Amino acid sequence: MPGEAAWLVGERRSTGERKYYLPSFLSETPLKDLARSIKARWVCEQAH
Repeated sequence: MPGEAAWLVGERRSTGERKYYLPSFLSETPLKDLARSIKARWVCEQAH
């Protein structure tokens, strides 16, 4: 909703590639949990 806090996560890989994510987690979510979820999604997509 407008005015609510949101996460914008940026990733810079060793290849120079940059990726950005706008997850729908609560603003109180620990950064480690965000990173774990983003990486788990990437691993799942690679399996398909």
